Amino acid sequence: MEAKKAAIFQIVMDMKANEESPWHNKTLKIQEPIEAYDTSDSLYSYLFNLTVDGQAAGFIEVSALKDEYPILSFAREGSALAPSEIAELRQKNNSRSPVFEKVVTLGPAHFGLKRDFPDGSADIISSVETISLSKGKNKPNPKRSINNNARKLWRDIDLVVGDIGSPNDGGK
Repeated sequence: MEAKKAAIFQIVMDMKANEESPWHNKTLKIQEPIEAYDTSDSLYSYLFNLTVDGQAAGFIEVSALKDEYPILSFAREGSALAPSEIAELRQKNNSRSPVFEKVVTLGPAHFGLKRDFPDGSADIISSVETISLSKGKNKPNPKRSINNNARKLWRDIDLVVGDIGSPNDGGK
């Protein structure tokens, strides 16, 4: 998965460039990605929570779009949105039954839960507020334009990270 390669690239660059990084000389485990959507239901990014010895050690948000720069946000502590946090958001507004739920990105390193309802409306629930969208406001965003600089960076990361995890990666 290209998104995982970008997350690995960010970890390695941070470890090499920053000796003060809490990730320096640690063995980080990358958890399975959480898909994050923009508020209009388009897949926007992947959230990779990181752990060291089973404890939360940060996260990396990687774009799902080639026309966005690969690393959208990251933190060296805590997690992006743990399953327990998703459950808490679900409990904040459970007066109506949704037809679909998804994690959404609300801004850099800020995530919430979007609950779509049968009438076409939706609620976006974060740790600080709930935003209600009418059917008329719950519409897709316009398609983004091509960003050749971002696409080049994606290609460069793919070349640098290469075949990590395959027999060709130089590992034992």
